[in-house]
Amino acid sequence: MARRRRHSSKDLNFALAREVRDRREKADMTQQDLYRAVGMSKSTYLSREWGERPWTVVEIEAIADIFDMTASELVAAAEERPDDNGDHPWMAALGGE
Repeated sequence: MARRRRHSSKDLNFALAREVRDRREKADMTQQDLYRAVGMSKSTYLSREWGERPWTVVEIEAIADIFDMTASELVAAAEERPDDNGDHPWMAALGGE
């Protein structure tokens, strides 16, 4: 029986950081554009986008709104992202892969 790797909230935090960064870049927004649009300080935003600190629900909701999506859709997109190895760690952890 294959042993499943445990995934922490840190894994999801990194996936969410990558998802936000990629969507921001695709929208041709700078970091400053986004952190000002959602009312975050520069240092707080950067610590989130770099995956150093976890996102709050309020931040996720505000960012999702900027990208014309729900917070649930943004988190789901982050969960479905492959990691740097091409794996889908959250889906595997939930038995979906």
